[in-house]
Amino acid sequence: MAETTIKYGANEVGCFVSGHFGVHGTKEVIDLAVDAGFIILPPEDYEAVERYDSNEMEYDANDPEITMDLLDEAERWLNDNAVEEGFSFGWDMGEFFLAPNHDAEIGWCQSEGSECDEGCA
Repeated sequence: MAETTIKYGANEVGCFVSGHFGVHGTKEVIDLAVDAGFIILPPEDYEAVERYDSNEMEYDANDPEITMDLLDEAERWLNDNAVEEGFSFGWDMGEFFLAPNHDAEIGWCQSEGSECDEGCA
């Protein structure tokens, strides 16, 4: 596992990927994780992400699935390795945020059984 050099926390709370990116936001999140130390295995999977993100209609049939699976892995990796305790990344209304784990204003709850049952999506 690569060493994580970035730890996101209170000073970085906010929107990391705006909804205006649309489907291209998936690559933005994957790149965020890679920049923080996430390693894509097999490396060829990133080629699928690039093809899917390229705005061209010529991508392999499996590229969308590979991209979405890699997106899920990247988000999990970020939350397990690149955030300070008490914070997490998550999607809300098509945008990717970093927020305190209990933030009713943003409205998601990253950890099951946490104190934020009220107000979580």
